[in-house]
Amino acid sequence: MIKNAKSRLSAACRQVRARHRLLLSGTPLQNNVLELWSLFDFLMPGFLGSEKEFQSTYGRALQAKVTRATNSKQMEAGMLALDALHKKVMPFMLRRTKDQVLKDLPPKIIQDVFCELSPMQRFLYEQFSTSNACRDVQTDIGTRPQLSPAAPASCPREGGRILI
Repeated sequence: MIKNAKSRLSAACRQVRARHRLLLSGTPLQNNVLELWSLFDFLMPGFLGSEKEFQSTYGRALQAKVTRATNSKQMEAGMLALDALHKKVMPFMLRRTKDQVLKDLPPKIIQDVFCELSPMQRFLYEQFSTSNACRDVQTDIGTRPQLSPAAPASCPREGGRILI
């Protein structure tokens, strides 16, 4: 993933030569602020500085902002860093929420597609369906998930549906 700057995929993507780049992401700040740096480093190399520069300019201050054990001076530094980062990246971001795009989406279509299990899948299913792990899953979710009615006769069934 491009969000992880240290991954081989991210390095390969950054090596692609292109006149224009476009980036689509649902959650650029989901885990940590370095994900945002990595995305922008792909999109506009050097725009937010090196990873080390970014971390010292924004990362530590933003981390201090979210950490409860910070003093008011660190909180203020975090807010200033967040504000500066927003001003820098917001001209390049379009954020649309679900309620803004819902009217543009087609109706949801759900299709059940049944397929035969391979011999290995059938073996693994039968092993799992009689295991403690299966009982743990059933306990955790409070019900038994249903699979295709085309599973082998040895699979546990309820009302014609296969259960795990």
